[in-house]
Amino acid sequence: MLLCAFVAALAGAVMTPARAQATQEANGGSDTLQEVTVTATRRVERLQDVPISVAAFSQEQLDAAGVRDIDALTELTPGVTFQRNGTAYNYNDEGSDINIRGIDSSAGTSTTGVYIDETPIQSRHIGFGNTMAFPELFDEDRIEVLRGPQGTLFGAGSEGGTVRFIQPQPSLDQSSLYALSEVGTTDNGAPSYEAGAAYGAPIIDGTLGFRVSASDRYDGGYVDRVAYAYPNSQLLADPTFTGTVDPNANWQRTDTFRLALRWAVNGDITVTPSFFYQYLHLNDTGSYWAALSNPSASVFREGDALANPSTDPFWLAAVRVDWNLGFAQLTSNSSYYWRDQHSISDYTQYLRTSYFAFYNASDGVPGTTPWPAPGDAGYATFQDKQNNVYEEVRLA
Repeated sequence: MLLCAFVAALAGAVMTPARAQATQEANGGSDTLQEVTVTATRRVERLQDVPISVAAFSQEQLDAAGVRDIDALTELTPGVTFQRNGTAYNYNDEGSDINIRGIDSSAGTSTTGVYIDETPIQSRHIGFGNTMAFPELFDEDRIEVLRGPQGTLFGAGSEGGTVRFIQPQPSLDQSSLYALSEVGTTDNGAPSYEAGAAYGAPIIDGTLGFRVSASDRYDGGYVDRVAYAYPNSQLLADPTFTGTVDPNANWQRTDTFRLALRWAVNGDITVTPSFFYQYLHLNDTGSYWAALSNPSASVFREGDALANPSTDPFWLAAVRVDWNLGFAQLTSNSSYYWRDQHSISDYTQYLRTSYFAFYNASDGVPGTTPWPAPGDAGYATFQDKQNNVYEEVRLA
């Protein structure tokens, strides 16, 4: 509730029935073409001078393209393949697969590095689907997609490449306000909305500054979870729709909060502590049953006996120290990443089909065994928990 109140207070001034966004800089706006700089090689360089294949997107570019999540971002990036695995493993659509230039693995360590600022957040997975976390694309300084092996600078988990989410740093000499709100509709589905705001300013001019941001996004669902029946009790026939259990069930909500400080100890040393929190809740799967649906009429239905929810909170606390030695830059990044994703997947159909197929082969009469019958329900639980401590010292 406090998060929603904070967002509403800062973003309310730009909320419209359709879509609005506002950016205000204390030193005024500019229409001049700005030079793009990146840190793909762990030092600040112009994009055209970097000797590797890099795609960079600023927050202004993301807003102009309507990009709000990793799904849409990868659609703009050649060489990157991303897909949701909502029909396998855990069915709630958080399971995903990302690869760059075809370098991929379904088990073990990640082949694509995912970084928030200086900290890697990708997870390992064995056997089951990967439920890697990705930050919401709100209040980003830029996104960098590095194509090709990045093991030297970003570790063994970046065999195919690296995606970096780089957040804005607090300013020591000027204030800034960024706010965004939008409302959308889905054909034959529920409405969607987002509201968020970020503000930064110096606390002690030239010495200490801060930046704080928060956002709330709701993506309306369009797949109904429904009840069904088999014609004449023939379990191998196509099911028929009998009523809606949960309309627009596959909605999801994402809340974010970030606070960062920047302290210039002297002309050469700066200390930047930061804290980022995100909470993602998916209510149900977006996979629909073809026999119950009519895609040409925008009617999507799924007949799972149980919902397939997932909650995915994570937070990242970090302290970065930069020391200008004159001949080089010394950087230390200490961080702690905590995540506790857990979900429930409906396995009723899987269990019922397995038992029915086995016993139907033996006696040929369904419903005469003590195993699951229509109306029963079964589920499976999944969890991906991370408690990662990182320390990196780098001389560039």
